[in-house]
Amino acid sequence: MPKVSDFRGKPLVIMFFYLGCPGCKGRAIPYANSIVYENVGVNVIGIHTRFAGKVYTDEQLRAMKDEFYIRFPYYRDLPEATTFNNYFAGGTPHWILVDAKGIVVQSMFGSDPNNALLRLDLKIKEVLQDETASE
Repeated sequence: MPKVSDFRGKPLVIMFFYLGCPGCKGRAIPYANSIVYENVGVNVIGIHTRFAGKVYTDEQLRAMKDEFYIRFPYYRDLPEATTFNNYFAGGTPHWILVDAKGIVVQSMFGSDPNNALLRLDLKIKEVLQDETASE
């Protein structure tokens, strides 16, 4: 699994998701894909985590790349949802926004387009503006 330091120099969105989560499949993954498609200047990675529920095989996780048209790298969380717990995630999907210096600037749970995704979108724009202003 990569480290946040591997992505320094450009903001990073980390999305914790679970294949059994309807909000992840219906809203979060498409939103993360839109960040990649729009090439807004942000890296995106996904971390499939399982804090509860069915265990998915590596083959099922690989197959979801085509099923959901995933265009960002994603990884399986360490056993016992270690990374998920280290970031104090509240469920899936959970979003972590890291600035170009590697500092977590936003952590939020949810996939409601009029709440979590809107707030995340605004925070991404704010981080990008701050970086442009400091150049």
